[in-house]
Amino acid sequence: MPISLEYLGPAQAPASVGDFYFLRHGKTDLNEKEVFVQGEKHWGVQGAGTNIGLNETGKRQAVLAGNVLRKLPIGSVVCSPLLRAIQTAVIANIGCLCFEIDDDLKERDFGKHEGGYGPLKMFEENYPDTENTELFSMRVAKALAHADTENTLFVSHGGVLRVVAALLGVELTKEHTDNGRVLHFRRGCPQWTVEIHQSPVILISGPSRGIGKAIAENLIVHGYRMSLGARRVKDLESAFGPQSEWLHYARFDAEDNDTMAAWVTAAVEKFGRIDGLINNAGCGEPVNLEKDIDYKQFHRQWHINCVAPLRMTELCLPYLCETGSGRVVNINSMSGQRVLNPFVGYNMTKHALGGLTKTTQHVGWDRGVRAIDICPGFVATEMSAWTDLISSNDMIQPNDIANLVREAIERPNRAYVPRSEVMCMKESIH
Repeated sequence: MPISLEYLGPAQAPASVGDFYFLRHGKTDLNEKEVFVQGEKHWGVQGAGTNIGLNETGKRQAVLAGNVLRKLPIGSVVCSPLLRAIQTAVIANIGCLCFEIDDDLKERDFGKHEGGYGPLKMFEENYPDTENTELFSMRVAKALAHADTENTLFVSHGGVLRVVAALLGVELTKEHTDNGRVLHFRRGCPQWTVEIHQSPVILISGPSRGIGKAIAENLIVHGYRMSLGARRVKDLESAFGPQSEWLHYARFDAEDNDTMAAWVTAAVEKFGRIDGLINNAGCGEPVNLEKDIDYKQFHRQWHINCVAPLRMTELCLPYLCETGSGRVVNINSMSGQRVLNPFVGYNMTKHALGGLTKTTQHVGWDRGVRAIDICPGFVATEMSAWTDLISSNDMIQPNDIANLVREAIERPNRAYVPRSEVMCMKESIH
């Protein structure tokens, strides 16, 4: 429900206000508490007099917000002095040198009701033993003057956000007011608009162990929303914990195209978008040209290493194109760049995967899609356990690849690198 004119009183937005960003703090335990009193719903009350910190969900929301904010041209940060707002700004790790605290960005003071529960009218109008709504609105309007500097970010509270929106004549939806949301307010002609910025959604196949697990862990830490596909969903739960608003699991069988279509559909239903695809699942079982070739095994390897990435790319490409900066990362191999052994199945399929990467680049380029082959040599995982050419400590480590994948996702369209060869041993130039 929008704030009324009676709530605002004489408060007005400063005429000098320019475009700015707003981040509502992450969740606290009180944000998640509701009770019914005589059939009427009451919400947890946390205003200026309740100085509690974020819960685990709120901390994660701050990490997700940080992923967004570090890519935006934030010029300065102005933060409420309350702990939950300061924690949000610190965990988001915005990286802005201009940071200040403004008492006027505190939430409304709910007096003796702080820390308890209150009915809707407590938040919508003047209520006994609470801060007068007009005085609250006037101090929020005063704080809004910081936005005379371009690209200011306010880190504050839900009540402050609602006043800001009302002062500017902007209607907010529930999605706008969720905890941890990054909003961009823009002065239009003739009216203001508000846009939601959310962290990218990345799909990874085969993330239960090895390179895939390292990639998923790395991206989660850096604030990406993830949709993970594996043959056994319980393996994902064991590796990453329960599903959440930012973490989605699906069954993915690299030999069953139907599971791929169901996965992509479910991911889009949950997040509404796909920003990146990491084709990580692979098969390294030996198919040796110097011995009798097991064609059943070869066809299985072909499907896992080539057909599955192709199908996943086909399914995700329309959504990647919509973003204007979609990313496809194929976990290839140095065996897809040169040949040093008779393992014809692996060598052939990894060379073919490179063809898929190049074709994806060609098809998606004009709509901002970029594709890359990450081509490691020996990586310290089970797949390299057969070799005695190099010790596991001297091999490429899974997190080395994870860092390269994240760099590929974050690299700008204008300076893209389509292939990354990663070596841990001396090799001749090919």
